[in-house]
Amino acid sequence: MRRLILVSLLIFASAASAQEDVSRYSLAMIGHAHIDLAYRWRWNEVVERVAPDTFRGVLAMMEREPGLTFAQSQMALYEAMQEVQPGLFNEIRQRIREGRWAVVGGMWSEADMNSPSGESFVRQFLIGKDYARQQLGVDVKVGWLPDSFAGMAGTLPQILKGCGIDYCVLDTRHSPQEVFQWEGPVGSSVIVYPVFVAYNLPPLSPAILPSVREWGVRNPGLRSILVLYGRGDHGGGPRSDDLQGMKALEEHPGAPKIIYQVPQHYFDTEIRPHKDTLPAHTGSLPGMIRLSYSSQARVRMANRAAENLLLTAEMFNTLGTLCQRKPSYPREDFTSAWKLVLRGQFHDALRGTATGRATDDAVADYGQAEREAQALLAQGLQYIGSRIDTSGSGIPLIIYNASSWRRNGTVGVDVRLPEPAADFAVQDASGAEVPYQKSRLAGDPHKVRLLLLARDVPAVGFGTLRMHIGERAIAPTALRASASTLENEYLRASADDSGAITSILDKRTGRDVLAGTGIRPELLREDPVASSAWNLALTDEHAPLTPVSKAELVESGPVRAVLRSHYRSEDSDITVDAILYAGLPRLEFELRADWHDRDKFLVIGFPTPIKHGDFTVEKPYGFEEAPTAGQRQCAGRWVDLSAKDFGVSLLNDGLDEFWVQDGVIRMGVLRGAGDMDPRMDEGLHRFRYAIYPHIGGWRGAGTVQQAVDLNQPLIAVREPHHSGKVAPGADPRSNFVLPPVYSFVSVTPENIIVSALKIQQGDWLPESIIVRLQETEGRATKGKLTVPIHFLRAEETNLIEEPIAPLPTGPGMDVTLNFQPGEIKTIRLVLLPPGIE
Repeated sequence: MRRLILVSLLIFASAASAQEDVSRYSLAMIGHAHIDLAYRWRWNEVVERVAPDTFRGVLAMMEREPGLTFAQSQMALYEAMQEVQPGLFNEIRQRIREGRWAVVGGMWSEADMNSPSGESFVRQFLIGKDYARQQLGVDVKVGWLPDSFAGMAGTLPQILKGCGIDYCVLDTRHSPQEVFQWEGPVGSSVIVYPVFVAYNLPPLSPAILPSVREWGVRNPGLRSILVLYGRGDHGGGPRSDDLQGMKALEEHPGAPKIIYQVPQHYFDTEIRPHKDTLPAHTGSLPGMIRLSYSSQARVRMANRAAENLLLTAEMFNTLGTLCQRKPSYPREDFTSAWKLVLRGQFHDALRGTATGRATDDAVADYGQAEREAQALLAQGLQYIGSRIDTSGSGIPLIIYNASSWRRNGTVGVDVRLPEPAADFAVQDASGAEVPYQKSRLAGDPHKVRLLLLARDVPAVGFGTLRMHIGERAIAPTALRASASTLENEYLRASADDSGAITSILDKRTGRDVLAGTGIRPELLREDPVASSAWNLALTDEHAPLTPVSKAELVESGPVRAVLRSHYRSEDSDITVDAILYAGLPRLEFELRADWHDRDKFLVIGFPTPIKHGDFTVEKPYGFEEAPTAGQRQCAGRWVDLSAKDFGVSLLNDGLDEFWVQDGVIRMGVLRGAGDMDPRMDEGLHRFRYAIYPHIGGWRGAGTVQQAVDLNQPLIAVREPHHSGKVAPGADPRSNFVLPPVYSFVSVTPENIIVSALKIQQGDWLPESIIVRLQETEGRATKGKLTVPIHFLRAEETNLIEEPIAPLPTGPGMDVTLNFQPGEIKTIRLVLLPPGIE
């Protein structure tokens, strides 16, 4: 989908009208080599050949042409050169010091600008700009996304501005085409420059003059045009024929003046003085028409899993670090894991427009990051658990909650029993019986697997349950199930003979939130000629997807009931479990697919009675209203369709393509386009999603909290018996003991949530804690952050943790904060060492 050939044809086709005089303009020439970290090649080729060859060529051109300048983004490339080509890296640093080699972008990679979480975008800049400062000696102010073909979320200006980005170079496939101010939440804005003609501009010639004139018409008042030139995608950069073309153009009558420039200086001197006269744009920027958001679903599932686990691990490792007698924080371990995730978010890798081998690499890197996060999480929970007083009768089970609200939920745990036993009871800290389901682990009579219904687990904290051997007590619940019905205190779901859910009665309102034929998978045919990894072109036909057996109730207990349906297409097998839990107001689904279909699109339809409602989709650190006429949207953890008096939220843990038409919410699952990867997504997959009915609109209904809970489940750990005290002789201030139930951080009201909790970037000791907060519903709010940890002071920072202003603290350990609608706030708490008192 690269445009080099097309652009060349367009430019040279205009040669007939190239005699016009555009000498009043100047062309600010910036050498560039867009390098795809993954595309038709793999990362190893980029590191070993593409980047070194490109950068050596650029340095040679700089020797030949003293004024030549060059701009390069993606800190991952710089680090790779530092590691494998240190001599080349030092030459690059010398040109940076001279001001001829411009470091742009500030991100670890040129990421897809829709699918990553809001916090991932922050880490792109936090880690990227930290590297640029430490290793390259520059502070990047110019964002660089010339190939962001999938569009950009309208919430991004706040993130860009909060990360110190003032300007942004974007793809010309966005609209509007003129230089503009992109305005986002809380008054944030960045100046956006759509690339002139293309980011891989062919050698200049007089044929470009009509494009100069057209640019001037679209941008009245501006006289200097930023021009990127040089080979790209697979590297290359400026070449000899580029210099020859510039010389030929300079000699042409009526041609614009040509100067060498660097982006920062261009924007500061040529664009910023006209800032107040630039047109303004709010909301998202569109991508390619018919773009698919479902290609290579496996890579986005892996991305979401790694994001979720890293954030949970950071939170509990930070809190665990505070619990150590001699605290230190594994900053390099976390940074290395995040770098794998951030590189995997490169736009062609995460969007599914790379080859199968390149996609395999991204999935493998995500897996490595997830394994490291799991080890770091376990470390943090061990530090916290060792401080809890677990002495007394019964086997202690600690239930951890990463959400910033008190939470009910189910959690699984494997327990080793001191002796084989058939009977036991589970109680919470108050002595109340806890519902559970059990199963034996094969081959070991001493081990049992429990599924527990935990209630009132404190925000960013834990509760303690105790398992008593030899006692028999199973707390009753309202959960009931049959081969056609699943019911708890909130919902009653009915299914047909195949297992498709045909009705979901919200017992609070007596309203059925489904209509039509119910929730079932559909298989849509694609046009094999018009479809590609980028584009989704559907025919009007459905492919056969047939139920192969009657519905089966495969699990029924006091905590969980599971109704299974099974479908088969021409080449694939699909199993869907409808799952209802006691005490939870959502119906969950788990879809497992052994996928082998080609030129087909697997979707799930959710027919609702809402024909004229509002469709809202989660975006990175925010949300947007979306049309209801069938336009496909890229969304985060939730979408919602609401009428005035009720609504339906659809939650997911990694799928991101949704659209609404005639009251039906559809979710894209798997595709079989074969142009980039002839075996796209072949093999086994597992997806989780949920329907959450609510009263009124989604604001105030708990949609955000339900989506977070689905993505970051409760964690249970079997903890040994101990007093919680450290070794004798320790500093009394650090010899504290945590109670059985404890909250490290809480925030009110409910539309303010904690999205990240970590050690400040660059700190080894836990003396500066970063707490990121988000207003989730688009309304001005006075919030309160409560942290029962003694701290010296609190201050607000920007998103990359640079100080803004000190914050007044309330009585006790409260920080009061005023949020504008949709605002993200970052708070730095400077602690009293050695930690909790």
